[in-house]
Amino acid sequence: MNDSSCDMPSVGIYWVVNNELISDKVALERAEPYGDALQYGGHYEWHEELVPRTRSEWLLKKLPYEYWPRGRVVYFTLRNVYRIYISPRISRGMVEEIVYLFGLREQVYEVEYDDHYN
Repeated sequence: MNDSSCDMPSVGIYWVVNNELISDKVALERAEPYGDALQYGGHYEWHEELVPRTRSEWLLKKLPYEYWPRGRVVYFTLRNVYRIYISPRISRGMVEEIVYLFGLREQVYEVEYDDHYN
């Protein structure tokens, strides 16, 4: 798991637990192909393997993986754009934190609210 911000663009999964971001991400060159996109990680699998080290991780682990709002950052290779999939339960203001966490400040990105992550 890597929750620190980075200057290198990343893809992966995240949750928002009490206004704190918890993520599992990798640099783009380590991403996995999925159709015309590059992505990384699975919410269910990561949640199952999580050994909590912080209070927020403990809260995440204590409840089913879909309890907390979550999302994913992917990269579309043909369009050269990152997409932040985001739960409708996550505030628009949290997007800036996600952008920072995944190193997307200097990248082209779009945000798509997705009920799948609700």
